[in-house]
Amino acid sequence: ETQLLEILAGRLAAELERSVLLREVSQTAEAKRHGEQIAQWHRDRNQLVPPLLDGWQVSGASQVDARVLGDFHFWRVTEDSQLFLATGGTQGTADCRILSSALLRGALQTQSLHNTDPGRALQQINEAVWSSSPGDEAANLFVARLNPSSGLLESASAGCPDAYILRPHGWEPIVQDGLGLGTQPEAVWARQTHTIAPGDILLVIS
Repeated sequence: ETQLLEILAGRLAAELERSVLLREVSQTAEAKRHGEQIAQWHRDRNQLVPPLLDGWQVSGASQVDARVLGDFHFWRVTEDSQLFLATGGTQGTADCRILSSALLRGALQTQSLHNTDPGRALQQINEAVWSSSPGDEAANLFVARLNPSSGLLESASAGCPDAYILRPHGWEPIVQDGLGLGTQPEAVWARQTHTIAPGDILLVIS
């Protein structure tokens, strides 16, 4: 009887352990599926239709890599036919970066409708990010306004995005690393002005 009880107890323990393992595998698979769906949702938001600007070509690309998940680009043609463009990147775990980028992109889209001055837009976005975060996850953001007729580019940047004007005989960096977005509520970023001539290329990297 004692041996029978030990056999039954061992089988019961094995069945319980099997049940726990199956449940953990199921939960892990579901979590992975949800993570993949969120990541795909984010990548789909970066599939932007290029704006139509006479004499200009605009394009963007996103790397399919967990390390840059949460980075994004954005553009829209304003009512006065200027190009408002931006690229940004967030920090933290993959899920946190995606959520932070959604907040950042939403604030950016709102600003692009009402305020296309790059420096002012950056300040307004910073206030929105600061008020909705603990202030320990700085973001990178490059914001610019391009006049297609004159090639005049006005820009401002927070954090450490990269931006260059590639010219036929060289290249010119147009940003410097600075204070990250969302780290100080009253931060101010200087607006810079450059000219993009025919044959030049503006390259912005999050």
